Amino acid sequence: MPSRHLMVAAAQMGPIQRADDRDDVVERLIRLLHDAHARMGRETLFNVGLPSWRQVKKRLSREGIVRIECDVLHTWQSAYIVVTSSPYSAVTGKSGEFVIEQVPAGTYEIQVWHEKLGKQRRRILVEEGRTSKIEAVFSCAFCETL
Repeated sequence: MPSRHLMVAAAQMGPIQRADDRDDVVERLIRLLHDAHARMGRETLFNVGLPSWRQVKKRLSREGIVRIECDVLHTWQSAYIVVTSSPYSAVTGKSGEFVIEQVPAGTYEIQVWHEKLGKQRRRILVEEGRTSKIEAVFSCAFCETL
């Protein structure tokens, strides 16, 4: 039985995003992938076959969460791209930590997202020359199955 590996990426709105068999975000997803069906909510953004030799480039023109799934018998294969207009975004590592560098001093609202547990918003003060920290804890009654 294949293991389930969730892939998440962050992308800034506008630049063309590439998906192919060399892309770190979807590398494991594409190895067996026959189809990449990308949706934002209920809207299909694209639905293309992706053999290992094919490269697909798509412009992400608005903010939101794009879910990519294989519709051809690979129901365990999925990935997410969180599209934002901000150049400041990150994906957590295995420990759940992240770093966003070169953020100008100021007060910001940060949004933390989890595919099953939803969103949380936090305000954060960034001071020049200092490290700022936030903590977001999600409660989950079914976390053993994640």
